[in-house]
Amino acid sequence: MRSFIAGLVIVVGLGLAGITTAYAQETPTTWPTTWTADNGNGTFTNPLFYDEFSDPDMIRVGDDYYLTGTTMHSMPGLPLLHSKDLVNWTFLTYVSPKLDLGPGFRLEDGKGVYGQGIWAPTFRYHDGKYYIFSNVNGQTTQLFTATDPKGPWTHAQMKRSFHDLSVLFDGGKAYIIWGYQGIRMAELNAELSDIVPGTEREIIPHSAGMGEGVHFYKLNGKYYITSAWFDGRMRMPAARADTIWGPYDVNQAISIDEDFGLAEGNRVGGRQPFLRIHPGNPAPNGRMSLHQGGLVQTPEGEWWGFSMMDYNSVGRLTALAPITWKDGWPYFGLPGNLTRNPRTWVKPKTKYKVAPHMPYERSDDFAGATLKPVWQWSHVPVDAKWSLTERPGHLRLHTLSAADFWTARNTLTQRAIGPQSTPTAVLDAAGLKPGDVAGLALTNKPYAWIGVERGDDGLFLVQFNEYTNATTRVKIDATKVWLRAEADFMTEIARFSYSTDGETWLPTGEPFTMAFQLITFQGVRYSLFAYNTRRAEGGYADFDSIDVYEPHPRGLMKPIPYGQSIRLTSWAAPTGLGVTDGKPNRGAPADVAVVDMKLGRAALKFGDAFLTVAADGAVSLKTGKPGTAQSFQWIETPTGELALMSLVTNRFLRIDPQTGAVVADSPGPQSDGKDGVRFTWAPALKVAQKPLYRDPVYDGAADVSIVWDDAQARWTMFYTNRRATVKAPDLKDVAWVHATPIGVATSADGLSWDYSGTAVFPAQCTGTTLWAPEVFRGEDRDGEGYHMWLTIVPGIFNRWGQPGATSRIVHLTSPDLKTWSCAGDVELDIGRIIDAAVIKVGDTYRLWYKDETVGSRIMAADSADMKTWKRVGDTPVSETRGEGPKVFRLAGKYWMVFDAWKGLAVLSSDDATTWVQQDGFILAEPGMNPTDRAKGQHPDVVVSGDRAFIYYFVHQGAEKPEDPHWNQRTVIQVAELKLVDGKLTVDRNADVDALLAPPVR
Repeated sequence: MRSFIAGLVIVVGLGLAGITTAYAQETPTTWPTTWTADNGNGTFTNPLFYDEFSDPDMIRVGDDYYLTGTTMHSMPGLPLLHSKDLVNWTFLTYVSPKLDLGPGFRLEDGKGVYGQGIWAPTFRYHDGKYYIFSNVNGQTTQLFTATDPKGPWTHAQMKRSFHDLSVLFDGGKAYIIWGYQGIRMAELNAELSDIVPGTEREIIPHSAGMGEGVHFYKLNGKYYITSAWFDGRMRMPAARADTIWGPYDVNQAISIDEDFGLAEGNRVGGRQPFLRIHPGNPAPNGRMSLHQGGLVQTPEGEWWGFSMMDYNSVGRLTALAPITWKDGWPYFGLPGNLTRNPRTWVKPKTKYKVAPHMPYERSDDFAGATLKPVWQWSHVPVDAKWSLTERPGHLRLHTLSAADFWTARNTLTQRAIGPQSTPTAVLDAAGLKPGDVAGLALTNKPYAWIGVERGDDGLFLVQFNEYTNATTRVKIDATKVWLRAEADFMTEIARFSYSTDGETWLPTGEPFTMAFQLITFQGVRYSLFAYNTRRAEGGYADFDSIDVYEPHPRGLMKPIPYGQSIRLTSWAAPTGLGVTDGKPNRGAPADVAVVDMKLGRAALKFGDAFLTVAADGAVSLKTGKPGTAQSFQWIETPTGELALMSLVTNRFLRIDPQTGAVVADSPGPQSDGKDGVRFTWAPALKVAQKPLYRDPVYDGAADVSIVWDDAQARWTMFYTNRRATVKAPDLKDVAWVHATPIGVATSADGLSWDYSGTAVFPAQCTGTTLWAPEVFRGEDRDGEGYHMWLTIVPGIFNRWGQPGATSRIVHLTSPDLKTWSCAGDVELDIGRIIDAAVIKVGDTYRLWYKDETVGSRIMAADSADMKTWKRVGDTPVSETRGEGPKVFRLAGKYWMVFDAWKGLAVLSSDDATTWVQQDGFILAEPGMNPTDRAKGQHPDVVVSGDRAFIYYFVHQGAEKPEDPHWNQRTVIQVAELKLVDGKLTVDRNADVDALLAPPVR
């Protein structure tokens, strides 16, 4: 199996609770590299699969569980999975290898069946035989039968169609129910081909509150029906009766409002060709709730429920829930918190020992005799036009005529997997003929792809975004190309890049916005495609491999910090779980020890006392041995924040946003985060770590700019994300400092920083290489909230000063530090300016920058509106050459530090115009810490109260001197600046308690 994850950029979550680099989770070599719900500690985390598995239906036969679900237009269809414990599943077979019911199923005659294939199957076992009934648009209900779940399966068609049906075998007869809101029922004939005449009737009226997607059971002598209500506030209604024909009582919700705290994401509206993507709505409106599903009982007598959730653009996913019976109703959830489903809970009891595993291998080197089960074709394939044997070790797709990707036949797909994943496909385009296009797509509506197109004048790397209709085209000489899509299903942004050597990656095209839609009734799919745009059968595309990388293949993004002391900070607040006068309260986060209570549970110890929950949800501190009252299930929201569920109330700990009271009475985290349930945690550090921060992807963090995020109540660090892991044969090659994204990290206190992915900027005003972010928080009259000045280099260059390696500074604005808009270039009629630093001096904005046309010295410019800039004279600030200036106020003066490449120059001024440079350079001598043994470079300074902290980067050649490439790696360090006899000094070896207080506005 090939792996192509070197130099990989992953966007992590919403930046709410990323990976703390000092505690990054190490995945054991035996652990699956793809998402598994099994946490390995006796618990599981939903979803069962982080790829689409919609309209699930499940049965148990003896000790064996079987599961199937909707596959729509994908072939083969109806995957059949097997499990011994309800958590770990194994792929058995596809029940429907090919469903060819006309030209639309083959994408012929201008027709297609996107979103209209096999859906809402019902799965049953009776008298030694397995049955799957399924809907197909425009067709009658399809029936598949087998005596062995592995197959072979026999396919037949019933006489009529039954919308969202379910079947129950009872008393020697078979009954079928179907419908939306109004539920109908009939007896089936012995052949199961049609209903018995005269038996059809309505058993539940339209007004009763039932939905669709019914599941029909006989439990404990009574008849139960579960259904799905999706209009407005989603829920799972249920009905029950003493006799099969009723009358039925309806319970409006045995499951409602459970979305695990995931906010509604982007939604597609309108009709083709006028599709519109509507931004997500974080309000807790019930549109994300678990709904369609059913029930199963284990051999040990436990009851469990399964249901699906519209999990935004990754698709509709399946979750598992404990069932609590009350008043004769099977409620999803735990006692004290019925209708709500814990995202993490104890696995079902079983006598079998099952290792964590998942149904599919996602990466593929195409060395097998058949395609791996993870693959499905979009529509019925043309079998003569693809091969695994024409070129062994490759998937060959012969190109067929198509107007565009949407109508292309023989597109091979697999479900995208969350929360983030990156497919990298290796394509040999030598066999393409003029008009051929082949590549890697994100199949959705709208869709996007990256690929290679052969024109009359050669090969072109092309990236296409259907939503914006934007095409990026670059001439290439290589025939072997690596194609990559970085997909983050928490931010719903995907970005494309390519390489011609598997090492140096070039971003291309604009960020692609992914969205949930009901055109295909599927989530995003990773797809390999090839077609010809000239109405001909062209050549062929050879795919060498695909590698699907997942940064978070387990239920926790950060492992539980057992045995450690941490601080719990409320999400989007500067305060957290504190202690005053022996009582828990809202305040400065107190140090708390995390005690292992087994099964993914923790007790929280403040000094000698434990956080304790009473039956009414009241929270106090008590001494003694911890037990149930002190135990919390440690659960993460989908975006990575911590939620603590008390084992006394089965409800969640929260800090009341209005009163500040600490209670354990919440049914679950709200999607908008305004309920005080979410926490972020960080080690309870007294002093800053060394290094303070290390980028977990490229290991090349540099040029930091730190700003307070008002909305999230966290510090945010933007930094140049140098691709330090790239190893060019020529050590003088500087391509690794090009094609650099801007990394993002966040912190509640300034001591512990969480990686939060990379920033997304508009393609139209930025470019391939991004350097030296400078972030400025404007006052109200400055508008737009936050401003960033970013250095743009047009491309990738192998040598400093190479012809064409110009640079410019672009101004961007943002209301939230996430969504950025172009605000124009800094126009100074100079072709080589980099490294902006901006502050406000009176009513004027002043910008300092490195001007390479005056010998790489620091110059200044003024603006009244941040749009039109004018140079402040022709004299540099200092005769010392350098870059990366930073200007700040401290002790009544303006101060500037900049990187002089032999340490940092320090200057002071009374007016920010006339500067006096102090003797010598700070951070010029290496430090004593193993990661601080080189000069400090390109600083930022944060003034907190009357203290100032300097953040700088350090090359890491001393860390591994035997590797000549290791010096490319850089880390961020922090030290305190001190004013001694009118001069700024710094002791880089001293411990620094760099706790940053939120700025006072």
